[in-house]
Amino acid sequence: MKNTILIFNSNSRPEELAKQANKIRLNNKNSWYQIQFKNETTGEKTGLKIFNTWVQLTTKPIFNTAMDQTPGEFKANIKNGLINLISNY
Repeated sequence: MKNTILIFNSNSRPEELAKQANKIRLNNKNSWYQIQFKNETTGEKTGLKIFNTWVQLTTKPIFNTAMDQTPGEFKANIKNGLINLISNY
């Protein structure tokens, strides 16, 4: 299973990180993959286990674990979770 780490800080733009996450999704169609968002300052990681647009597991409840999301819903879910993650930074 492919695992990608995306690093963020208080100046990170959630929409840019969501675009990166969507590119990872597109590069891993029909397979399981993991994305970890790593806090640049503290080193804390928030992990997601995903299949296509289904976020199956998340280490923090800020991401929706909905099945059968559309790509637009997937991107919005990731962006909203990142807004919460970065604002709690």
